[in-house]
Amino acid sequence: MGWWKVSGTDSTIGDGPLESLECAVTDIIAQYQESFNRRPKKEEWESLLHAVLGSATSDERVTDEGTVAKVHIELK
Repeated sequence: MGWWKVSGTDSTIGDGPLESLECAVTDIIAQYQESFNRRPKKEEWESLLHAVLGSATSDERVTDEGTVAKVHIELK
């Protein structure tokens, strides 16, 4: 698995976590397609991500830097 620096930061990301996230996104899209015959809307992605990333429970917190307060997706 490869690891690389996030441009302009000291942060590192890797192929394994990226592939895991890609699989999760693909699964969520499939669930929406099956249930609603469409892909999730931007606001639904934001709500889903915030529900997972914004956990205040220390065991479930996704970063040691604190709790995610907001998720914003900007579309072009």
